[in-house]
Amino acid sequence: MNGEKPGALVAVLSLAIVALASAALAQEPFELSPMEFTAPNVPVGRFCRLERKLVIINHENVERAFSISVKRPPENEVREGYHPIPDTAWFYFVVDGSTTVENALVVVGENSYAEVELALNIPAQENLTNQRWEAWISVTRQPLAGELWAIELISRAKVETAGEVSTGSSFPTIAALALVAALAAFLLGSWLRRRRAAERRPTPLLRRLPQGLAPHRRVVPRSYALVRPNFCKRGRTSSLHANRNRGQNPFGASVSNFWTESTTWLASSKSSLATSAE
Repeated sequence: MNGEKPGALVAVLSLAIVALASAALAQEPFELSPMEFTAPNVPVGRFCRLERKLVIINHENVERAFSISVKRPPENEVREGYHPIPDTAWFYFVVDGSTTVENALVVVGENSYAEVELALNIPAQENLTNQRWEAWISVTRQPLAGELWAIELISRAKVETAGEVSTGSSFPTIAALALVAALAAFLLGSWLRRRRAAERRPTPLLRRLPQGLAPHRRVVPRSYALVRPNFCKRGRTSSLHANRNRGQNPFGASVSNFWTESTTWLASSKSSLATSAE
């Protein structure tokens, strides 16, 4: 009987360990969704974000950090009709909506979940079209202080490439078209503003009148101003400017009167001298 007690004790302990392990396996500390998915018609030759996202669900009451990477599966463990992906560097993880990394670290709150966006950038080579590959996305829970091991789960990603090489990303083309449209709108707006400003600017009278109706300006010779001082007395200035504006000789009448008076005075002086001589 004494020899049977140790064997019975070992059996009881083995059953207890199996029960505890079964209970632990029945309730995983975290899970992935989906565990397996297919990405069809993936373009070759340009960066592409996959529609399917990987969801990490944390069932624990503490915040956990998870490291994510891509592994190349063994040849004998892939699904039928698929081959291991040639290069795991073609896979990217999109963090914060814009940053792409090959390996990511995601922190998930207690009893919460996090979504991870996946992307592929397959080189533009003809031999990579119409291919069916499988990649393993590894998600590992980082151990806390005092924990001895980490827990890893695998999500199978089955990639099916398009039948032809893509001509390139549409983003540069759209950006170039937007830049050209913005430049054209700026130039058109500048031209319209200059045209409206020119229309609002007052036009000089000489430019508005037809050529036959525009006034003709005559230049008065400077020598006309060399006259006797008494011609600039009050009463003659207005007629002087009036004659100048009409384009006539402003001093013509005054010079004629002066000549007539001088001639008359000389004639009278001659008569007086002749009379005195007799």
